[in-house]
Amino acid sequence: MSCKKIITLLFLVFVLSGCEFISSVLHDDFVVAKVGNHKLYKSKVEKLIPAGLDPQDSLQMALQYINSWASDHVFQDIAEQQLSDAEKDVSEELESYRRSLLKYRYEQLYVAQRLSQSVPEEEINAYYEAHKADFVLDIPIAKARILRVSTESPHKEELKNLLISDEPAQLMLLDSLSYVLADKYIDYSEQWVNLVDMGRRIGVDYGTILSRLQRNYAEIDDESGRLYMIYFADYMRSGVQAPIEFCQESIKETLISMRRRQLILDLERDLLEQARQKNEFVIYEEE
Repeated sequence: MSCKKIITLLFLVFVLSGCEFISSVLHDDFVVAKVGNHKLYKSKVEKLIPAGLDPQDSLQMALQYINSWASDHVFQDIAEQQLSDAEKDVSEELESYRRSLLKYRYEQLYVAQRLSQSVPEEEINAYYEAHKADFVLDIPIAKARILRVSTESPHKEELKNLLISDEPAQLMLLDSLSYVLADKYIDYSEQWVNLVDMGRRIGVDYGTILSRLQRNYAEIDDESGRLYMIYFADYMRSGVQAPIEFCQESIKETLISMRRRQLILDLERDLLEQARQKNEFVIYEEE
C-alpha cells in the first residue's frame, strides 16, 4: 500500500472521529478522494462531521458523503460528454429557479412580518357553522380515562370503581393512587380524541376497543401481563357531526392558511399596481 493510501486511511479513521493529533499533521488541502478531475478536500468533509460523534459513526458518515460526492461528479462528467451543447445549457432553468427562490423568500419574509396567529373564537364559530358538512366524523371520538395496571394487581376493582366515577373527589383520589398502584394513567376526559390515536397509545386498533366496550367501559390485556382499563366519559360514533371543540385547532389552522394565501395574493396585486403607476409595467398592443 502506498504512503498516500496509508495517510488517507488514517485520515478517515482518526481525523473524522476527532483525533486532534492526526488533524494537526494533515493540511486542510489534503485530498480525501478524487474522481476524474474533481478533488474532495479534508476541510470540506470535516465540516460535515458533528463534534463529539462516535468514531464509527463519524467514519460511516464520511464514507457516505464521499460516495455521494463521487457519484454526483461521475454523473456530471458523463453528462458533459454525452449531452449536446443545447442540452447542457441550463441557464434558462437556473434563472427561472433563482426567480422562484427569491420570490418565495420574499413572500416568507413579508408574511412573517404581517401574519397574525391569533384567531378570535367568533371567527372559528362562524367558519364551523358555514362548513358543517366538512366536519362529519369519519373516525369515532371519545373523552376517556385510561389506566394501565398489572393483570395480577389486587387493586383492579378499586381502581375500576374510581375510573368510572364522575365524582370530582373520586377522580382526585384516582389521580393520586395511579402514581402508586398503576403503571400509567392517561386522562382524556376533558378533550375529544379520535379512537385511532387512542388505540395507537395502547397498541391496539380502535375496533378492538369498541368490541370490548360494555356500558362505556372496556378491559384489554396484552402478552406482557398488563391490563388497560378504559372508560368513556363521552363518545361519538363516525358519521355524525363533530363537536366544534374537536374541530377548533384544524379550523384555526385553516383560517391562518387562508390569511396567508390572501396576503400573498394582495402582495402580488399591489406590486403589479405599483409597477403600473410608475410605468415600470406596460403591456403593448400590436399595431
